[in-house]
Amino acid sequence: MRKMLASFLDIVHLKKEVNRLFDAIQGLQENDIREMDKGNPYDVIETPRAIIVKIEMPGVDRGSLEIWSKGQNLEIRGEKKRYGSSGIVAFHQMERARGSITLNLHIDGPFDTHVATADYKNGVLTVDLPRLHERRGTTTRIRLAE
Repeated sequence: MRKMLASFLDIVHLKKEVNRLFDAIQGLQENDIREMDKGNPYDVIETPRAIIVKIEMPGVDRGSLEIWSKGQNLEIRGEKKRYGSSGIVAFHQMERARGSITLNLHIDGPFDTHVATADYKNGVLTVDLPRLHERRGTTTRIRLAE
């Protein structure tokens, strides 16, 4: 009986340890997600003429930037070049992310991607999305064929 009780207590202790580890892993995942959100701060600015998106992307190679639009979504891709291995013995600290960057932004309101423009200066990508005039709710005459 004592042996069974000892085995049961071992299982209870193991369960507590496993739950503690899962709680720690869950906390790490939430922190990682919060840090990813801080990766490329951006502003979405509304003006009477356009919707302007400004994204901080320091260190991104201008030639690697791609901007795609589908519906009300913008997808922005770029790349921060990795350090070459020549001459580097070790990193004492490495906080600046390297590699591919992909941002997906949902932009409310109709905009005209056919005349949209983008510019990249001083590490800030600016995307200018001219507004489409709202056509819903307006009355348009449709002529009959003769």
